[in-house]
Order: sequence, then structure tokens, then C-alpha cells
Amino acid sequence: MPLRKKALRTQIDENLRLIFEEDARAELPDRLLSLLDRLDAVELPPVAPITDAEPNDDTGGSSS
Repeated sequence: MPLRKKALRTQIDENLRLIFEEDARAELPDRLLSLLDRLDAVELPPVAPITDAEPNDDTGGSSS
């Protein structure tokens, strides 16, 4: 890659990184925080653990 293109690409990468880092550090709007609080308060039913057992043959037919 020519030196000029590499320098431009590096500058673009650095500028994009700065923009996204600023966004990541920005405070969340109150409405979004409220929604997240409401989601945290919701109780979900327990989920069955995933096991390494072989799947059942639910076809109901005989193997003969």
C-alpha cells in the first residue's frame, strides 16, 4: 500500500476510534435508563440447563 494511502487510512481509523469512544462514554438518556430499570425488575421464569445428553427419538415409530 502506498505511503499516502496508509497515512490516510491510519488517520481515518484514529478519527473513527475517537468518535466511537466519545459515544461509548456519553450518558444514557433518562428514558432509556428508566426502561433498563423496568427490564431489570422483570422476573423471568427459570431456564432449563443445557445438557450434553443425546436427543430423544420423538418420532413415535418403531425401529423395525
